[in-house]
Amino acid sequence: MKTILFLHIPKTGGTSIAKLFEREYPEPDAVVYREHWRPGMKCRVVWGHFAYGFHTHFEDSCYVTMLRHPVDRAISHYYHALRETDHHLHEAAGRMSLREYALSDMGLDLDNGQCRWISGIRDSEAQACFRTALQNLRSFSVVGVLENFAGFAGALGLPPPYPVERKGMRPSMYEIPFATYEAIVARNRWDMALYQEALGLQARHPSETHARHIA
Repeated sequence: MKTILFLHIPKTGGTSIAKLFEREYPEPDAVVYREHWRPGMKCRVVWGHFAYGFHTHFEDSCYVTMLRHPVDRAISHYYHALRETDHHLHEAAGRMSLREYALSDMGLDLDNGQCRWISGIRDSEAQACFRTALQNLRSFSVVGVLENFAGFAGALGLPPPYPVERKGMRPSMYEIPFATYEAIVARNRWDMALYQEALGLQARHPSETHARHIA
């Protein structure tokens, strides 16, 4: 039976999916990368912030992942850094507007980060990352988007109840200045293209395509 590798891209709602995996697959059947997983370990599900290429540690595995609209992800990234005092960008975010933060050079994750995680070549030029990420994503067993969380969870065989998003004081991407929205889209144009691909790929997986049935 294949090991399911949930490639959790930061700020895409993956923590909520991980909690559902924990509910359905108690440890040691499901483990967290960097916390519990060790080379050679036999388990049903591994999730965490690992890039494409992690599958080389397994004899038989398959990837699943969830993407997020790049503007909404940038907003979440910014407000997370503002809120969490131990975040490595907390102080810098406090001195910046959302637009300044999203367009800054403080980390590759702010520059087409979803392409970088799925490509497995994170330090490369963004367009090159996109080309590789597009090819990789099309080979994934299940692809979803945060905006259709229930559909992705259902395709993985993870039953409700599902968590309710709590945005707190964070604005939606429709509430920020349009100029800021456009600037984030332009900066993350390759993530936008990959997200559009994910919207199409999610229709490939009917609800009966459960993780338990991935052979």
